[in-house]
Amino acid sequence: MIQPLNQLIDTIITGKSLGAEALQVYALFLPVNSFLLAVSCVLSKGVQITASHQVGKGDFSKSNETVSTAFVLGTMAAIGLSVICFIFSTQFAHMLGAGSLSPELSGYLRAYSIGIMPAIMLDTMMCLMQIEGRKKLVVAGSVCVLIINALGDLANVFFFHKGVMGMALATSLANIAACLLLGVFFIFKSKLFKVNIKNTNIICVRHILKNGLPSLAYYGSLVIRASFLNILILNTLGKEALVPMLVFTNYALFADVLIGGHGDSVLVLTGILFGEKDKKGSASLLRISIISGTVLMLIIGILTVYFSRPLAELMLNKNELNFASSSARALIIATLYLIPDIISCIEKKYIQGIGNGTYTTLTNFVYNVVVMGLMAFALTHFFGFDGLFVSFTGCYLVAAIFNSIYIIFFSSSRFEDGQQKMISYTINDLPECIHVSEEIHKYCLENGIDLKKSYLLGLFIEEVGKNIITHGFNKKHNNSIIVKVLISKDRITLCIKDNCVLFNPVHYYDTMKTDPDNIAGGIGIKMLMKLSKNVTYTTSFKLNNLLIEV
Repeated sequence: MIQPLNQLIDTIITGKSLGAEALQVYALFLPVNSFLLAVSCVLSKGVQITASHQVGKGDFSKSNETVSTAFVLGTMAAIGLSVICFIFSTQFAHMLGAGSLSPELSGYLRAYSIGIMPAIMLDTMMCLMQIEGRKKLVVAGSVCVLIINALGDLANVFFFHKGVMGMALATSLANIAACLLLGVFFIFKSKLFKVNIKNTNIICVRHILKNGLPSLAYYGSLVIRASFLNILILNTLGKEALVPMLVFTNYALFADVLIGGHGDSVLVLTGILFGEKDKKGSASLLRISIISGTVLMLIIGILTVYFSRPLAELMLNKNELNFASSSARALIIATLYLIPDIISCIEKKYIQGIGNGTYTTLTNFVYNVVVMGLMAFALTHFFGFDGLFVSFTGCYLVAAIFNSIYIIFFSSSRFEDGQQKMISYTINDLPECIHVSEEIHKYCLENGIDLKKSYLLGLFIEEVGKNIITHGFNKKHNNSIIVKVLISKDRITLCIKDNCVLFNPVHYYDTMKTDPDNIAGGIGIKMLMKLSKNVTYTTSFKLNNLLIEV
């Protein structure tokens, strides 16, 4: 949400107060912004996917190594990018074709470079806090950035009068403030992740980059796409078309708040479910996300058509409303791409979440550069202004079709690696708990598990389930328990997940052993700990997750 809404705020205030020329400077900056997003996302999404897989498996020492390595890697990359962007700002302005606007764009780049490091750190922390379920903190950080950025923009317009450079400086200061706010919590209060430079592991770099490469390919392809479209517009439609293109781009960025929100939720949830080898849960997640996303984009599309003119005027100076008609027309045409975009986004994030980053990496480049480039070039030459914006719909439609084909024919096999069988049940009350215990005991015997292990699995489900229902269920909330048994070649794992009050039985057991006043308590937990091979507890998305090896 942060980057798109920040850009929207900057565009509205810049367009209203500084005029169309300032908007053209901002439009020329977009390829650089996409590149910086690419670097940030390769780190944040890479560590998010890698850590979610490790959390799903209950391997917390590895997840802390991954997180610590990501912060060190991000710091080094951010320092390098900031220095390069500041020193070579004039050269970059000329490379981007700024011409007479080079001084303004150069100043914008220098001011923006100050906020590169906090922006990268902030993105990484927010991705990790999504896994931890710290929704309020993520929202607080987002709101902090938006408010400070908006206030900074207004202060620049009414008091400091530093032009577009002041707008960039406001964004940088907003990123710094939010990074400090969330950084204090993350370093000292995070329950799931601990940052320690001593835990840095060079092997983790490979996993982070591998899982983040699709995001790098996506945003990197946007750099090429934005540069190509700017050149195409200047050569075929004239620089006046940069303004409706920027209006469309900011509308698209706003839509990406919703589209990307769906996609990123699918990404991190699929990562955890894939770590648990939950094929059925992943398929259900994909189906529900596509349905809800399609309905949401249909509503957004209808509202966009109805309010296209006011939306266009929102980003334009009152003396330059001659751009309003073409900008509104661009927004109306743009509504066609919304549904194909959210479907293709959800599908590619799902594919990335199940560990096939190579497919996502290649297709991000192919769709955004090759397919989009060819469509934009052809349609613009045949249909002019309208063809330019129709090409977005064609690109995302092709992406959605081929992603669907891949998921239907190739995704299932990735869940079968190292796993033979899995069974899953949902428990809502005590009778269901006893029934599930009996069913899983029977299922294990039918699938060649010896009598002792089958008995223990049933016993653990009954004991843990009773404790959760007795002490955790609240009549005012829709509480439930999900029980899964994973039968692999080398081990049997019982996964018990609930949405009750957070409770760590492993920590409680360790406390009981040192508390002389509670020797007779917690009989069920003591039995579980002594009869199982290993018990691991974690919490993600404010759910209790208990992994028991039998």
